[in-house]
Amino acid sequence: NHLSHNQAININDIEILDKSVLDEYVPIEYIGFLREGITPYACKKFNIEYSYRRKRIIIPQKLWSTGQIIGINARTTIKGYEQFGINKYSFTKGYNKSINLYGLWENYKSIKKKGYCCVFESEKSVLKRYSQFDGTAVALSGKFVSEEQKRILIGLGVDIIICLDNDVSIGEIYSICEKFYGIRNVYFIKDTRGVLGKKDSPADMGNDVYEELFKSKIKYTDELHKQYLKLISKEK
Repeated sequence: NHLSHNQAININDIEILDKSVLDEYVPIEYIGFLREGITPYACKKFNIEYSYRRKRIIIPQKLWSTGQIIGINARTTIKGYEQFGINKYSFTKGYNKSINLYGLWENYKSIKKKGYCCVFESEKSVLKRYSQFDGTAVALSGKFVSEEQKRILIGLGVDIIICLDNDVSIGEIYSICEKFYGIRNVYFIKDTRGVLGKKDSPADMGNDVYEELFKSKIKYTDELHKQYLKLISKEK
């Protein structure tokens, strides 16, 4: 049972969508995903589908604790979407991404077994890592950790590894590590060798590069905690 620790968000307050919401879409291996190294095997596991009508990849959001669908993220496949005023992502109306962690339902057992959880920004990072037989990733669907996401991550009882995109500043990374500091071992991945593009996720690179980055992950220590406190006192 995933819900052994106290339930801050009441499950009854979350709108559950019927599985039939996926009926209007087709389970299809989207060529763009395949080119990026997301395997059919990963797409099947995470129920990735396609909407011909809306030209969007359908990414179901499953509640981490029950696997029920609580929202859909539809990602456009239209090239140059910005010029047409089209949003890259569109979430189901009313879906609150801050109460969930994408991929945790599918990867829960693997995370518990390995003893660590890698926290990425986007769902694609979770799919890319799963395509490399790595079931330790979850996604925030953004750059910030909400109070509920923090609670869920701490409740896993495993080490936490922050793996945000390369454009996130070290100060922002520290502020996220602070949420777990003193409660769980917390590490972060930072590209110090310049192997990532400006906006790349550590998961965007081939497995060899990712393994290197993962090996050189940095532990958030008392020393870094003190550095962070200095940083914020300067900002005040």
